[in-house]
Amino acid sequence: MLFINHLDGNLKCSLFNSILKFSVISLVLNFLLFSNRLKANGIDEWDIDLNKSQLMVSVKADGTPFETIFTRMEGRIILDKNNLQNSIIDVLVPVESLETGNKDGDELALSEDFFNQVKWPHAKFTSHLIEKDKLNVEHYWVSGKLQIKGHTQKIRVPVLFKNNGKTAMLSGKSILQRLDFSLGTGEWTNTQWLSNNVEVTFSLSLKIKK
Repeated sequence: MLFINHLDGNLKCSLFNSILKFSVISLVLNFLLFSNRLKANGIDEWDIDLNKSQLMVSVKADGTPFETIFTRMEGRIILDKNNLQNSIIDVLVPVESLETGNKDGDELALSEDFFNQVKWPHAKFTSHLIEKDKLNVEHYWVSGKLQIKGHTQKIRVPVLFKNNGKTAMLSGKSILQRLDFSLGTGEWTNTQWLSNNVEVTFSLSLKIKK
């Protein structure tokens, strides 16, 4: 400090700029090294490619499968096979994006009897534990909370994750009970005509987050 105090203004300015540039370069290099280290450990964050992804639910009405797809979703997906305790699969689905194949079906599904889209516009899944399957390196078990229509249920879903480098595929299937989420009130609680079991299948095409 005594040495710096004896320098003239121009030299002080030059020395300060040199120190600042060195600090910035050091920070950038450290960030790049840290990022590369994360990549080396398999940590990747992914965006969902909606054009190549599908989320579908199927329920039997009078014994006949009735399918609904959701065309929009967003999420935070981070998978590190060597550090699963810090991996995340969180997905948010706008209920209004559902399509049943006909207008009357859409209106019924969005009504108060089912998703009640006006009051509860989103369905949400938040993971809290991701475990490797003991028999297949590409298979995982994802435990978390599913929130629909103001109801929260803990679920455990088997998923298949295929990492191809800059792209990946995350897929799975689960059986839910619709009445756990009040999907179907009044006359729609009759499970003899509309089954309580709902099959949920998803296939998410992923690309490395930029």
